[in-house]
Amino acid sequence: EWDRLYILDDAASTSAKLPRSLKSFEVDGIMYRTQSATGRIVDVIWKDPIKFGGYEGDIDIPATVEFEGVTYTVRGIGPGAFYKCPKLGHVSLATGVRSIGVGAFEASGIKSIELPTDLNTISYRAFADCSQLKDVICHKLTPLSSIGTDAFSESTLQKCKLWVPETSVSKYTNSISWK
Repeated sequence: EWDRLYILDDAASTSAKLPRSLKSFEVDGIMYRTQSATGRIVDVIWKDPIKFGGYEGDIDIPATVEFEGVTYTVRGIGPGAFYKCPKLGHVSLATGVRSIGVGAFEASGIKSIELPTDLNTISYRAFADCSQLKDVICHKLTPLSSIGTDAFSESTLQKCKLWVPETSVSKYTNSISWK
């Protein structure tokens, strides 16, 4: 509960330059949200928050997306973006996607995912309870150093294969992050 409430008049809001709200939009069946009110960097977000993700089939996340004449750079998969999407197939993330948010694919029917070379972070429970996930294709030459706790739960890891560049096999084998 607030112990003080202030009412801003039009002059106050103009002079204080209060931030505009974040922009959400849909292009080619994928929902995006800007990371800041003025920026041109977006994350993929859930399609239907009532039914959770709402996505199905194979999905290619592009490096950029155009909306209303403005080009936006796709930088991340937002928290819970594909949560509980039972009919998800193969997901491919374009170069430029740097993070996968908390629970992004949790409890989904994802079958395979292709991770780009510049991915930096896979967050907590990103792929937890993805029992149909069979293949993680990682193009990165060095293993990620930032993989959240339970990013891949036991039920996910039991049937999943990690595919890496041939020259990087020993790096991934010795990496604590991927064990």
